[in-house]
Amino acid sequence: MEITAMKKSNTLLVISALCLLALPLAAEPQPTNQGVVADLPPSQPGSAPAGASTPTNQGPSAIAALVSTNRDYQLRREDLIEVKVYGEDELTARVRLDGNGTVDLPLLPGVSLNALTQPQACERIRALYMKDFLFDPMVSLTILEYSKSKVTVLGQVRTPGVYLFPANERLNLLQAIALAGGYTRTGEPGKIIIKRVQNGRQNVIKVDGRAMAKEEGYKMFEIQPDDLITIAESLW
Repeated sequence: MEITAMKKSNTLLVISALCLLALPLAAEPQPTNQGVVADLPPSQPGSAPAGASTPTNQGPSAIAALVSTNRDYQLRREDLIEVKVYGEDELTARVRLDGNGTVDLPLLPGVSLNALTQPQACERIRALYMKDFLFDPMVSLTILEYSKSKVTVLGQVRTPGVYLFPANERLNLLQAIALAGGYTRTGEPGKIIIKRVQNGRQNVIKVDGRAMAKEEGYKMFEIQPDDLITIAESLW
């Protein structure tokens, strides 16, 4: 009986020792890769693989502003665009809007895109392809080259003439005058006349360039394509 009791006691000691050895293994931290992957956004076609570095030159606000500018831009004559239809390589086309703002696309001659934003133009092209040729096509449109807008600056500036600027960029009155070399010595900044054609009618707008340049908070006058700016001559 005494021998049996000793054997049982030894067995319990062995089991206890094994349990103590197992404790550090149980306490060892487990990999957390799954949690990291779960926090990642769903992958998109063409996106960088997980863990790859991404450019940080542009912050979210800058990117949002760029996207907004591109989406709001209205197509106009002389813009060079590229149109693609997903899965239909033969329908890819690089074309320039003609004087009427229309383009000839594969299977679609004479598509009017004038004054449409990029999303609106994509939707129009998509609808035309769906009408007779394709089922639920995916259409993309990229502006490869913006047309040029012109502004004419006359009167008391150093180099009067016609000046071009990209149609997708804004130009205010002071910038237009700077393009023409600035005022002459006899120029009168307080008396600037802008002639602008709207809806087939010519409007005459008088602007005080001196106040615009000197007064804080004075609203800048934005130039529109084909504006005619005339700087008056000082009488003194």
